[in-house]
Amino acid sequence: MAQQVTEPSMLEQEGVRLGIGGGLLLAATATCVATGITGAGATAAVFAVATLLFRVVRKYGALLLAVTGWALATGFGVNELGQLTFRGPDLVRLLVIVAGAIALGRRAPAAP
Repeated sequence: MAQQVTEPSMLEQEGVRLGIGGGLLLAATATCVATGITGAGATAAVFAVATLLFRVVRKYGALLLAVTGWALATGFGVNELGQLTFRGPDLVRLLVIVAGAIALGRRAPAAP
């Protein structure tokens, strides 16, 4: 009797999860810009979405989403027109979100 092979769901693929996560971060940023939420409110909103996403991707993916979230929050929530700055508060925000990614990102499964 032949053994049936089941294909993993698309949502189980890391790249798909990263793509969806990036889209959600972009949507959160666009919502903040469209509604006039700026500064700490926009940063909190984008960081909250990023933090939720850390639990569904592996550590390296969480770091990628952290830097993406930081760039979107800094470029559109704190500054205007996507301008990135690297002053003290900007670097503190980067450290906070990267620490969250490291703490909350899933561990990669052990090799067989």
